Amino acid sequence: MDVGKKTRETAKTLATYIGQKFGRLTVSALVQVDNKSRFICECVCGQHIQIRPCGLMGGKRPTQSCGCLRKETLSRILFKHGQSRRGQQTTESRIWALMKNRCINSKLVGWKNYGGRGIAVCEHWKHSFERFFADMGPKPMGKSLDRRDNDLGYLCPECYPPNGNCRWATRKEQAENRRKDAYPEIGRKNAATWAARPEEYKVAWAVHMGVVRRAAVERNQARLAEALLGGD
Repeated sequence: MDVGKKTRETAKTLATYIGQKFGRLTVSALVQVDNKSRFICECVCGQHIQIRPCGLMGGKRPTQSCGCLRKETLSRILFKHGQSRRGQQTTESRIWALMKNRCINSKLVGWKNYGGRGIAVCEHWKHSFERFFADMGPKPMGKSLDRRDNDLGYLCPECYPPNGNCRWATRKEQAENRRKDAYPEIGRKNAATWAARPEEYKVAWAVHMGVVRRAAVERNQARLAEALLGGD
């Protein structure tokens, strides 16, 4: 069978699908584009799209709409709590998602400071944005989510009465609330304490501060020597 005859017979077979409905799409016409058959389909939303026959009828995930079905599905999943705004997540819902992600996603940068050291989200907030939003309320301008006790997780008022372990705080408030010994000071008064620190602690501090390890260690050793020798 020559190619031309086979193409005509294929087109004749495909033409029988005109008028049939697939999901939200109704086949309205069959056209040839670069000698390849394409369906013109009308979606229930009124949009028209051009699609390959195999994309409409074959595969594990055939096309069912012009794209409106996917948008509506995502809207129901992500914004069922009523916090949608022009089809996008609000600030509070993004914070909620990030809060959970930093506690469960080991591939996330900074995970070692959250999930990696046992910080977790309580069950009430983990599975419900509505509950998180009801407890925390809208994010005030200039503030972000902060844990009152940095050694505890993201706990709602029911899990950690009376006010829970989270609050909206300014950068200054968060800086004052940082973990103890997060940034060791080097000086005469605590030189002996720094010297007794394990090497792993010093390396972690250097990495945390974004300083090259060698430069940081050399600088600290110089300050330590000066402190121990009483050089004023």
